[in-house]
Amino acid sequence: MANIWQGEFPHRNTGEDGFRGVAPVRSFPPTGRGLYDMAGNVWEWTTDQFHPEAYTMRLEDLEPGTCCSNPTGPDRTADPRNPYAADSRVQKGGSFLCHASYCESYRPSAKIASTPDSAMSHLGFRCVADFPPPPPVPSDVQDQPAQP
Repeated sequence: MANIWQGEFPHRNTGEDGFRGVAPVRSFPPTGRGLYDMAGNVWEWTTDQFHPEAYTMRLEDLEPGTCCSNPTGPDRTADPRNPYAADSRVQKGGSFLCHASYCESYRPSAKIASTPDSAMSHLGFRCVADFPPPPPVPSDVQDQPAQP
C-alpha cells in the first residue's frame, strides 16, 4: 500500500487511501523487511547526481559474475530534461501525485531528477542510519533457561 492519486487525474483525487495530499510517515504498513514509505507519498531526495544511463554505466564497470555493492551516482549531472543544470539530483519512489494515466512511478526503483532549488510540494527525504550489530550473547547466558 502507498499514498498515490486515486480517481481521475488530475481533476479529482478521491482519497480512497485516506489522503488527498502528503500522508504522515508510517501511515501504511511496512514492507516485509520492516521499511516504511518506500513508494508513493513524496519523492525522496538522494545525494546522487542524475544521469539517465547511470545503471547502464554501473553494469559496464562490473567484472563478470560480480554485483554492485552500495553503488554511488555519477561524478557529474547529465539531465536531458534540464541540460543547463549544473546540479541535478536523483529523486526516488514516486509521490501522491503518481497515477496510472500519468507516470506510474509509485515504486522504489522509479527515479526522476530535479535541481536542489526545487520547491515541489511532493518532495521529501529519507533519514538513514547504520546501527552496529548487537553484541554476542555470552555462552553461559545462552544455556540458561528463560525466566518467567
